[in-house]
Amino acid sequence: MEYKQMVSKSLSLVFTMAVVMGSSQAAASSLTVPNTFTSGTATSASEMNANFTAVKAAIDDNNTRISAVQSATNSFQGFSSGTSTGGVGLITLGNLCNSSFTGSHVCSTQEFATSSYASATGLSGDAWIRPTFLTASIDAIIGIGMSAAQLTCGGWVSSASVNDKALTVSSVGKFVVQQCSNSLAVACCN
Repeated sequence: MEYKQMVSKSLSLVFTMAVVMGSSQAAASSLTVPNTFTSGTATSASEMNANFTAVKAAIDDNNTRISAVQSATNSFQGFSSGTSTGGVGLITLGNLCNSSFTGSHVCSTQEFATSSYASATGLSGDAWIRPTFLTASIDAIIGIGMSAAQLTCGGWVSSASVNDKALTVSSVGKFVVQQCSNSLAVACCN
């Protein structure tokens, strides 16, 4: 009787795992359990192992997919190859990123601070970066206390005056406020 209870519990575990795996089908790989068992009938170790192997393969595949999404999230790509003054607008700055790293955008200080830097190589100089505001006048990551306009070339506008400034990041990760008239690369994130 113990053998049947053990098989029954094992089958319940396989079924539960299959339901859990199947319920997240939208973003997960599918699971096909090769063997179906009926209560009261004998099963073989090879059939049980085949089911567990199928469940393990689906879990491993989903782990790979999740890891790929996580590594793509908040991933600092590097500095754009092209440069621009600060007062050209976020679309132009974003296009510089996308030209250098397909699918990337202008990093925020939050993204930069929580990023993986694994793919960023050959950095030099400084690059424009978007502040992440805690309040209307303090960047949440670096604590610089200036208004949004003072950290973004007046909102990244082309009418930025010679005295307007924006936030930049250096190749070693130091944040500095610089003149919008400087022609710099852009910090790019995925």
